[in-house]
Amino acid sequence: MSAFERKSSVSKFVKKWSERGYEKGEAQPFWLSLLRDVFNIAEPENFISFEVPIPHRFIDAQIYRRTD
Repeated sequence: MSAFERKSSVSKFVKKWSERGYEKGEAQPFWLSLLRDVFNIAEPENFISFEVPIPHRFIDAQIYRRTD
């Protein structure tokens, strides 16, 4: 992805998500969209887990390193 394409995808992502509101209810679509639309990851669901338990709380999203 070129610098121009990346900047364009970031602008579209910001516009799309700045109009949304419910953080807890849209956290997963937000992360999947970020990974797919901005970072150009074809199948982001293979590289992220949601609500990962840690002692006494949860991590909203944990992104795993790609191996390809």
